Amino acid sequence: MSVEYATVPKGNRRSQRQLHKCYSRKNQSRRQYARQLTSTISGASSIGPEATMAAVEAIFHLLPKHLARSKIVSLGDFGDFCLSLKNNDSEAPKQVTSDNIQSNHLRFRPGKEIRKIRNNIEFIKAA
Repeated sequence: MSVEYATVPKGNRRSQRQLHKCYSRKNQSRRQYARQLTSTISGASSIGPEATMAAVEAIFHLLPKHLARSKIVSLGDFGDFCLSLKNNDSEAPKQVTSDNIQSNHLRFRPGKEIRKIRNNIEFIKAA
């Protein structure tokens, strides 16, 4: 599998005199929407498009509920979803309250199959 990238110059916002440096940026392509995915899945299986879409919608519906209950949602070899917290520190355990929590973040830990694909990506410079 190959991913195209482009070279992008970026300047230093703090210093106008500093030269631009160049970075790689993945070329963005169009989004793949759930309806398109379910159509492809139903074409490659014996499950109809309506049943496939219902299963995907059920995951979308249940995922936030389980995350809100502090559960790790594991989708097998696909990966795991969980919430993590960004906190302000405190000197003592008794000083830690919900006021210390700045924000929460949705984390995705890729599973075996996704890591295998990710580790085998070839990067090609766009023309």
